[in-house]
Amino acid sequence: MAELEEIYEDNSINQNTVADSEIIEEEYFDEAEKKRQRRRYFSSAMWKLTLSLVILLVIQVVTALPIGLTTLVLDKLSENSTSGFLSVFRTLYDLGYVETFNNILSLFVIIIPDCIGLLVFILLTKNTKNAELDNQKLSFGLWFAMFIMCFGIGGIGTVLGLIANAIIKVPAGVLGLLLKSIATIGTITSGGGASLTNADDSLIYILIEIPIAAILVPIVEEYTFRKVLIDKTARYGYGPAILLSGLTFGIIHGNFSQFFYAMGLGFLFAYIYCVTGKVRYSIFMHMGYNFYAAAILPLARKMIPAQVKETVQAALDQLSVDGDIFKYSDTFSDAILNNPISIVGMFAVTAVILFYFVLIISGIILMIVFLRKFLHFRKTLPLGEKGIKRCAIFNVGSILYLCLGIAIFGLTITVDFFSTLYSVAIL
Repeated sequence: MAELEEIYEDNSINQNTVADSEIIEEEYFDEAEKKRQRRRYFSSAMWKLTLSLVILLVIQVVTALPIGLTTLVLDKLSENSTSGFLSVFRTLYDLGYVETFNNILSLFVIIIPDCIGLLVFILLTKNTKNAELDNQKLSFGLWFAMFIMCFGIGGIGTVLGLIANAIIKVPAGVLGLLLKSIATIGTITSGGGASLTNADDSLIYILIEIPIAAILVPIVEEYTFRKVLIDKTARYGYGPAILLSGLTFGIIHGNFSQFFYAMGLGFLFAYIYCVTGKVRYSIFMHMGYNFYAAAILPLARKMIPAQVKETVQAALDQLSVDGDIFKYSDTFSDAILNNPISIVGMFAVTAVILFYFVLIISGIILMIVFLRKFLHFRKTLPLGEKGIKRCAIFNVGSILYLCLGIAIFGLTITVDFFSTLYSVAIL
């Protein structure tokens, strides 16, 4: 009887061991299935965003090609415009009206496909249930502090972008030096030095650019990368939604000059939308930030006469070659002091730039304060469980979006590389 009892006890132990192993195995498969479900969830939103942006880019390319061809035709016409209607056209061309018209068309080539891309994204995700977000109120004081933080993020991101661009351009410049011995490091790293005439300063262009760049673009981008994307990716916590919103927003800009600050602003705007559930806060921040670049600075530049800008720009271009600032000091002073209006314009531009630096410094200080508070209170936020961010990044949809971003960045880097190589070796 004792032997039978021992046998029964052994069988009972074996059965318990098998039962425990089955529970562990079931938990393992349940956990694996959870991860697969979450990857599918994030992948669904990301491949739909990728498809929307592919459609957007295709429309932009298709509409931009005719504008490019038109520009080439107009350039040729201007060379042979000596009589009749062509002479009138040549006058308009020399005054810059033709270039302004092309630049205005380029603005619409950007905003119209953006709107179509947003509409496609909304239609593709309409059957996906929106995540529940917080409904906290944001006081004007806190909103304004976060708005100033945008300039701190923009300043840091711009510096990082300049460093990245310099790293890309230096090899091209070195290769150019091998082909042409007369060149300087200043030409390599800066691509030609400072610029006063690199933007269209016509009043017509500025007045059309303001509503597009400072109003329409922020609305479309905030609805795409905050409202719709976060609504469809915040089910498992704010962390992965904020991560995807910032990364996708930075990547779609397609160049290092904008990538870092766009990503930083994307993180901030995404956080604000998650804790408030209202996209209007980030829209107005985005509008204010774009308004400074699209309206305030161009209007200040507009106060400088074109002839003065061209004279100073020519001196700046030559200065980037030989580096002798004293040689061109008389050119700068004569160009500015001989035209009273240009003095006002230079003061306006200087004031705008100095005020921008004040905003950057203030924004960085507020960022430090905000980050300390965020790290203190982050445990109270539903950022998501451990490992959820990996599910948000490592899925088919996110990888497709990353491939699209790599293609866009690759094209941009290639163009920058060869343009730098050409400017150093040929010009």
